[in-house]
Amino acid sequence: MIGFVPVAGPIYSTVQQLWGTSLAVAMDALEPWLDARRLSPADRAIFCAAHEAVLAGFGAPFALLAMVPVIGGPL
Repeated sequence: MIGFVPVAGPIYSTVQQLWGTSLAVAMDALEPWLDARRLSPADRAIFCAAHEAVLAGFGAPFALLAMVPVIGGPL
């Protein structure tokens, strides 16, 4: 709904989308590592919550590449 605000809406929506996509990409990339450590789903949630900023920073370059139409397709 914030996307309807004239100036701040598109900026906020883009940042929020990048943050969520970055976290999803990072958690997907770390899935084999989390499986190897045999973490339960509750422990994975605790780990991801404790390292949310680091995970977003890890996934941000890949999320930005996925937003480019020409590059994002093969990813």
